[in-house]
Order: sequence, then C-alpha cells, then structure tokens
Amino acid sequence: MLSATGTADGTTFLRGDNAWAAPSGGKVLQVVGIETDTSVNFASSSWTDAGTDFDLVITPSATSSKIFLVATVGYRIGDSGASHTGGLKLMRDDTVSMTPAGAYANLRNYDYGGSGVMWQGQWSVNWLDSPATISAITYSLYGVETGGEFLINDDADITSIIAMEIGA
Repeated sequence: MLSATGTADGTTFLRGDNAWAAPSGGKVLQVVGIETDTSVNFASSSWTDAGTDFDLVITPSATSSKIFLVATVGYRIGDSGASHTGGLKLMRDDTVSMTPAGAYANLRNYDYGGSGVMWQGQWSVNWLDSPATISAITYSLYGVETGGEFLINDDADITSIIAMEIGA
C-alpha cells in the first residue's frame, strides 16, 4: 500500500521505498553526430585516418561522464585475383582505440579464381568510452587494407557517427 503524498512531475518519481525523489545519473547530457557521403579508398597496409569529414568532436561537461559511440559505415572490398581484407576502427584523439579487438576482422573478401568478385557490407560498432576529461575530444575513423581495394562510402553509402554524453 502506497502512503506517499505528493504528485509526480517532470522532476520527481515515486521510489520503491514510498518516497518521492529526483532521478540521478544515467542522463543523456548531449548528443553530437556527423554524417558524410565522402568516399575514401584505403590503399595502405598501415592504419590511415579517413580524413576530417569523418571526425566528430564532443566536449564532455564533467570528468565523470561516459561517451557512448555508435558508428555505421558502408564499405566495399574487392579486386580481381586475390583475397582482400579491410579494417575499420574509431580512435579517440588519434591515440586510443575505441573499437573492441577483432571488431574489424570480418571485413573480408575471398576472390577465388580471379573472377573480380566484390563484397559490399555495412560495419557497425557501439562503444562506451570513459575519457575522464572536460576538454574537447575528437573521435576519428581509421581504415586499413591488405591488397586490392577497400573503399568506404562507395556506391551512395553514408557514414554516420554519433556520440552521446551520459552523466554519471
């Protein structure tokens, strides 16, 4: 039996212990996103920055905030006569990887017999970052290829990257 008095509103809720309280923690404080249809052909076996069109900048409001990242990238792998592998990852300030180990390992095209088969797909990743800063952070997309072609945003694809600041 509930015995609390008062009225729920946009700032309070009735807790399980029959008391009114204001919610705390877990609030989305800001959302920043980018979309681009810029096409990039990664032609290096070393990780390469996709360029400023794929950079997202967010400035957390507290050092205790988390940043939830969601990225989706259309890609194409292929060329005749060989097997090809491409990789994608998000980086924080060009130094810290925001992609779980192996998340990019599935971007492969095996071309048996030199028929020029290409593989198109969509790479998606979600990542919860704990940057512990109130300085501006830049999240960037990086790619790598091993032989043949590895392109993003080919054939009218669009890349989107979204960062949500979550309050502690």
